[in-house]
Amino acid sequence: MVRQELIHSALFEGLGSDQVEALAPLFERMDFRAGDKVFSAGDQVHHLYLLESGEVVIQFYPHDGGSLDIATIGPGGVFGWSAALGRGSYTSTALCLADSSTLAVRGEALRKVMVTDPVLGGIILERLAQVVANRFEGIRSQLVQVFQVARVA
Repeated sequence: MVRQELIHSALFEGLGSDQVEALAPLFERMDFRAGDKVFSAGDQVHHLYLLESGEVVIQFYPHDGGSLDIATIGPGGVFGWSAALGRGSYTSTALCLADSSTLAVRGEALRKVMVTDPVLGGIILERLAQVVANRFEGIRSQLVQVFQVARVA
């Protein structure tokens, strides 16, 4: 079952069967209720998550207060990418907007596979880079809107 879900996720689609076989046993299903925080900014990093169902908002809390919703993740999306990169703590908060089901992989286990299979590691890093780039584009778009509204006011 996990194998099929990995094959259909944007992060892992198109991988060879050997690569999927190496990854599948690393994943575990984690379910969350609406209103649950999957993780908070500053929490120690543990997992990368693939969202199977539900909806999760990624929130950034600037030091000067308030919060910015930087991305809304739907089914098939990925979040918690800090785990794959070996970071010490999450930089944002992941809040479930609806009951959500995820496939989660511990960061150190994923990194081990990426080192063992450099081709697979390169594919995963390239796809995660795209996820990160899309998030930063979302933040940029929000800031542009905020500054346009401020200019009009």
